[in-house]
Amino acid sequence: MDVIFDQHYLKDETVLDLSIESSNIDKNDIILEIGPGKGILTKKILDKNPKKLISVEIDKNHKVILDTIESNTLEIIYDNALEVFDKLEFNKIIANIPYTITEKLYSKIIDKKVPFIILMHGIDFYKNITQRDTRWKYFVPAFYDLTLLDTVLGDSFEPPTKVQSTLIKLELKKKYSKFELFIQMIFLKRHRSLKNTLIYSLVDSLSISKKEAKSMIQDFELSPLLLEQKVTQIKNQDFVEIIEKIKNIF
Repeated sequence: MDVIFDQHYLKDETVLDLSIESSNIDKNDIILEIGPGKGILTKKILDKNPKKLISVEIDKNHKVILDTIESNTLEIIYDNALEVFDKLEFNKIIANIPYTITEKLYSKIIDKKVPFIILMHGIDFYKNITQRDTRWKYFVPAFYDLTLLDTVLGDSFEPPTKVQSTLIKLELKKKYSKFELFIQMIFLKRHRSLKNTLIYSLVDSLSISKKEAKSMIQDFELSPLLLEQKVTQIKNQDFVEIIEKIKNIF
């Protein structure tokens, strides 16, 4: 039985061209494209002559179209991008992604510290990064400088989407504050208990002893139940409250 994927194809040439113009593609770039679909963006990327383009498409129904694209620098992989992501080597991402993978993809992007990204995704997650009290409001800016390139209406896609989208640029930071380093350490240790994560993140970011870090944690009077949970299991509201308490020491 064939799997049916809920796909919306960007048809607005102005937005497609903005993606390319903002990418600064050169002959040394190895680019990852996620969800090439009918290959419209794929061809525009290839026109800029990168060293290599890796396009990962989960829907094999597009094979009949994508396989007609003639290029010695194009590699098409028919697979789940999240499952092959860690195995691939590239320095840029340019993609109109399936919005259902946004959060998981961001985690992988940050873990891999991809230097440069152009992404189209739903406006809802963009608000999680820039406006709402979520962990992503801390995680993404700690690693990346973010630029909103455009807000894209639903009728720019075929079929139209029910929500607005955002085209954004992410550039890996070269300089960051001690607080941003602290947040980076929390993200990288997020699969540990909150207690251990906070202690070792304070040690790494402030160059203090483990004993001093433990003393700081005690002063914050955090819930013992929360401290034993993994960072990934903590609710956004609790996470934000904890970070805002600790932020004052930086």
